[in-house]
Amino acid sequence: RLLPGKPADRAMIRIDAGCEIYRGGELAECAFLETVFQKSLPIEAQRAYIEALYALMKELLGLEIPQVYFAMVDLDTWGSRGTLH
Repeated sequence: RLLPGKPADRAMIRIDAGCEIYRGGELAECAFLETVFQKSLPIEAQRAYIEALYALMKELLGLEIPQVYFAMVDLDTWGSRGTLH
């Protein structure tokens, strides 16, 4: 819903449950999320997406803002359906 032009049935999600994340050399109670986009999104759409994910992490995991980290990567090329796009 938040990503313009991205149908839900085309989204892929990977969850690595139970992994350990260290911050400052100490085991931290936190989450790291990474999203890879096939093409750039307008900054407003990126901001809405990130803010919705922060709210989701609070709702589902009880994590506060300082406990959640994001990486967003825009790719110029993407491989699928047997070729490079």
